[in-house]
Amino acid sequence: MYVITQFSDGGIWLQYHLNAQSKDDVKKSISLAKDKLLRKYEIQYNIPEVIEDESIQDRKNRTADYNNRRFRFDTISKSFRLTTLMETIGEKRTKKIKAELDKYKAIPSSIEIEGETALLKMSKENWNYLYEGTDFEVTILGKLNWL
Repeated sequence: MYVITQFSDGGIWLQYHLNAQSKDDVKKSISLAKDKLLRKYEIQYNIPEVIEDESIQDRKNRTADYNNRRFRFDTISKSFRLTTLMETIGEKRTKKIKAELDKYKAIPSSIEIEGETALLKMSKENWNYLYEGTDFEVTILGKLNWL
């Protein structure tokens, strides 16, 4: 069961009722899940773990640089780790891994990974429901699409 938490941008934000995390905590846990998944591939291909750059003297800038290199997954070209992976295994395989990472979303409009969706955003184009263990979507016209 999801509870309505806010209305915005023509959509409804829903939060899983057993999940007591704030939106920032949800985003952090998604980043950690992506980090863990990507690290498995890095180990497989002998890519070293991201560490802080000790040459950056300012602690705040060093931490920001580290977090950006470790937790940025938005695009291959802007992600330090995905770029490094692409240089090692090629673009095609990196895109497949990126697609796996993209299943983890802080505020998705549909449930992509069962049990991993703490926040759910619904809009007039995308209505999702859960009914006694059976997933289905309802179109704006009321048609049921069983998932």
